Amino acid sequence: MTNREIRHEPHVERIGELLRQTFAICDAHQVPRDSALAAAVYATVERLAASPQSAARVIRIPETLGDPDARRTMAAEIEQAAAGGARHIVLDFADVASVDSGGLGAVVNAAKKARGAGASVALANVGAAVRTVIDLTGLGDVVSGDAGGGGGGGR
Repeated sequence: MTNREIRHEPHVERIGELLRQTFAICDAHQVPRDSALAAAVYATVERLAASPQSAARVIRIPETLGDPDARRTMAAEIEQAAAGGARHIVLDFADVASVDSGGLGAVVNAAKKARGAGASVALANVGAAVRTVIDLTGLGDVVSGDAGGGGGGGR
């Protein structure tokens, strides 16, 4: 069975979700990102998430979120995913150690546009420093659209 045939199978979304959960467990247990296990899991999740047939999409937030070009690229990727039919967008903050107001604003604006296009948005792998900023500003609820609780797990 080819990759193209696998992507058309109805269980692909569930496999992608299980792999994302597996990666979150790797993060929770501090499995190094450069380990073979973590690399294999993440590569598989990205491959499944990038499939045009997938209703879910994982978008890795760039480490250089303070850079205006990186922000524009990230925002465009989020908006394109939603416009392309992704119903669930997971914003992966694994590479982000800190965030400024411009970077956080770009994430919020892109997430609002994605929700406007009918996609849900969740945060994942948010480190302690970034989580503090998100929690203090209440932007977790704005990004995820969840008035009850913020989004995503810890790093």
